[in-house]
Amino acid sequence: MRAIGKLDEEQQARTLADYLLVEGIENEIDGGADRSWTIWVHYEDQIDSAREIFDRFRRNPEGVEFSRASSAARDLQRRQKKKAARARTRYVDVRTTWSSVTVFRPGPLTLGFIGVSLAVAVLSRLGGNEEVLQNLAITTHEFGGGYVRWAKGLREIMGGEVWRLFTPIFLHFTILHLVFNMLWLKDLGSMIESRQGSWLLLALILVIAALSNLGQY
Repeated sequence: MRAIGKLDEEQQARTLADYLLVEGIENEIDGGADRSWTIWVHYEDQIDSAREIFDRFRRNPEGVEFSRASSAARDLQRRQKKKAARARTRYVDVRTTWSSVTVFRPGPLTLGFIGVSLAVAVLSRLGGNEEVLQNLAITTHEFGGGYVRWAKGLREIMGGEVWRLFTPIFLHFTILHLVFNMLWLKDLGSMIESRQGSWLLLALILVIAALSNLGQY
């Protein structure tokens, strides 16, 4: 912010300030101890234009262009205040928003899936119990050379063991795998179950389970 000059009369300073504002030049006036009024311009790239207007005003402060500026400046200031007020209504304080986020309590279906997952993790010893793995996997399989060889044709499912389409979602092989999956299930499952109901959550889980397990197979 830089000063572009001084005027002796307050009214003249205010008239010039209004004209500068109408011309798009942000400014302020400041009364000094010597009873003069200093005009300050906010932005450096507007200094030259403001000084040219200041010189023109000094030569003819009673000019029509300047006398008409006050009412136009008041209208402009009113519009700016309304715009600022509308901006404040759209302002979001992240600190208060996060503090007011709805916390969804886990529903019975969410808790049930978490409970089954934990129970399977214990029974399967996180993948260490081959019998549990063979019974819950999409089909029987063999390990060898770092690879899994699945039985071809999904013969168990074709024979009526339809649950194998879904039960692989309960298999976890590390503590981190189990913990992170349960955290996501608690958060997302609770949100969906609270808002949309247990039946929709169940349908969503079953469809995603069947498609993802078949895709992996």
